[in-house]
Amino acid sequence: MKRPLPIAAAAALLLTLPIDLRLLAQNRMTFPIASQDSGHIALGLALRKLNVSGTFMQTPAHPDDEHNALFALFTLGMGLRSIDAQSNRGEGGQNEIGPELFRDIGVLRTSELLSAHRIDGAEQYFTRAIDYGYSFDPEEVINKWGRSEIIGDFVRLIRTLRPDVMLTMNIQGRGGDRAHEADTILSTEAYRQAGDPSKYPEQIREEGLRPWQPKKLYMAVAMGPPGGQDGGRGRGGRGGPGAEPAPPPPVKVKIVTPNTAAYDPLLCRTYAEIGTDARSNHKCQGMSGLPPLPGITTGRGGRGPAAYHLAETSLRGQMDKDETSFFDGIDTRLTALASYAGPNPPEALTRGLAAVSEQATRAQHAFDTGDDAGTAAPVEAGLEALRALRAQLGSMGLNDSARYELEFRLNSKERDYQDAVLAAHGLTFDAVADDGLVIAGQTVKISVLAVNRGPSPVNVTSAALAGFDSPGS
Repeated sequence: MKRPLPIAAAAALLLTLPIDLRLLAQNRMTFPIASQDSGHIALGLALRKLNVSGTFMQTPAHPDDEHNALFALFTLGMGLRSIDAQSNRGEGGQNEIGPELFRDIGVLRTSELLSAHRIDGAEQYFTRAIDYGYSFDPEEVINKWGRSEIIGDFVRLIRTLRPDVMLTMNIQGRGGDRAHEADTILSTEAYRQAGDPSKYPEQIREEGLRPWQPKKLYMAVAMGPPGGQDGGRGRGGRGGPGAEPAPPPPVKVKIVTPNTAAYDPLLCRTYAEIGTDARSNHKCQGMSGLPPLPGITTGRGGRGPAAYHLAETSLRGQMDKDETSFFDGIDTRLTALASYAGPNPPEALTRGLAAVSEQATRAQHAFDTGDDAGTAAPVEAGLEALRALRAQLGSMGLNDSARYELEFRLNSKERDYQDAVLAAHGLTFDAVADDGLVIAGQTVKISVLAVNRGPSPVNVTSAALAGFDSPGS
């Protein structure tokens, strides 16, 4: 039987090893993600998106209320689409790094959000609400923001982006900024109304949107010190008198705790660590970049509490189930898109989805066996199969609703395949304008640079710029 070394013997053994015991510099260089744009990691992340289809949306009240670790888990880890739909831009908050306040700090906090999402992978959207400052009454917030207007903005985002799962904040009792509770009330109403064509019919009539009912709505479970999620500080360091712990969720409510402490071998980090790096971009709110301890899934690592409860769902029997993921009960496989065509989907649809999925599987296998260059052929074949499937939708006898839902998701998936083709060939593109400040109506010259770091030559035959009235040549 092996016996542990005595402490003295272990210390003596350590001193005989060739270890450099000189004092090390105190600075520490970190790489949140080596590169999401090129190289091996970018290719791996691109491939993760090819065989799945699903969308997660969070509706926070202010910048820094988002849960960055969840975005990292869903977007980077699972290859799903993640959306941050903020009520406002935090115009009423404080500033720890400069003199900007009100509209100026709204610009600053928007920039910080975009920087955070360059790490966690989420997309950013806003409603028209303006943050006017700390509040102790959710009805005051709702009246100032405009109940119908903000619900309508959330409904528009839901109908446009069509999330499968939504996450909002919580009902906090008397602790914390009550704009959080107002946001919860408004986004919950939007969840309920987005699928009803009689609600905001002008969005359907004038904007061409379609009703959409997300399958699940979760609420965050407040944990930690008194004062709700922020420990009574509010946002930007503002606290309120009489802050009390948030009330626990109702009895018999099921709690789900996504494992954001899981280690991702491709990224060489946990999702909580990535979330913390993303969150540290909220500099004007003094957010720390200290990484969470390994294995810790609750607390501040990657934003706030790591516990959530299912508030509402359209899935029969789901409220009574023990869940381990927000997407329990939701089939996120690419082939599951056939369900939009009803219980008996056309054979051409199921066959076409299977063909696309097969190429994604082949590409992933090549990547897993160390053959990065070998991913190019199946990814290109998958892109061709996907485009062929989209072209055939009109001849499959699908009803209007089924065709709309399938076209929406296959269009998004085609963009994923295009990104994967670029990653498989090691291609990157940069566009540089000849003026650092461009205004409407101004003529600007843009130089486009294509860089090929892949193993095979690629010919760029043309380049086009979108978003300009007269793109020229």
